[in-house]
Amino acid sequence: MLIEEYPWNGRTDRIRHYSDAGMMIEQEQTGRRYEDAIDVYPTAYTYTETDEPIPEPPEDEPTLTKSRGKTVEELEKENAELRAQIDKLTAKK
Repeated sequence: MLIEEYPWNGRTDRIRHYSDAGMMIEQEQTGRRYEDAIDVYPTAYTYTETDEPIPEPPEDEPTLTKSRGKTVEELEKENAELRAQIDKLTAKK
């Protein structure tokens, strides 16, 4: 079943969508599939649960991706740093 977790991680400006059955979810507007999705709330995106199981990572690959295991604050700091780099690059034009 598709689960919507709001507020997410104590934040009223975020909502998380995921499958409680370990299935991929699909964003209806784009057709893209995700293990889970965290959107700004309120969101215009809707999701459905697919019949595709979330793939297991290869044994030789770390189970944590670059974003997993980080706090919202850490991700926001990284995002701000990337935005500053983009602003710096685009200001030169």
